[in-house]
Amino acid sequence: MVKKRKPLADGMVIIILVASNPKRPWGAAYKRFDLYREGMTVGEFLALGGTRGDLWYDQDHDFIRVI
Repeated sequence: MVKKRKPLADGMVIIILVASNPKRPWGAAYKRFDLYREGMTVGEFLALGGTRGDLWYDQDHDFIRVI
C-alpha cells in the first residue's frame, strides 16, 4: 500500500522529535540525519545534501515532523 503524502514545500519547517541520531553510525543516512537543525526549513536541508526521501522516511518513523 502506498501512503498518500502532502508535498514538502521548501519553506516548511523541520521539527526534530528524537534526542539523538537513530541511524547506524557507519551509514550515509547517519551523516544526512546530522544535517538537521531544529527549525531549519526543507529547502535548507536539501541545500545541505539531504533528500526528500530522507524527510519522508524520518517522518514515517517519527524521528522528525515537517510543518
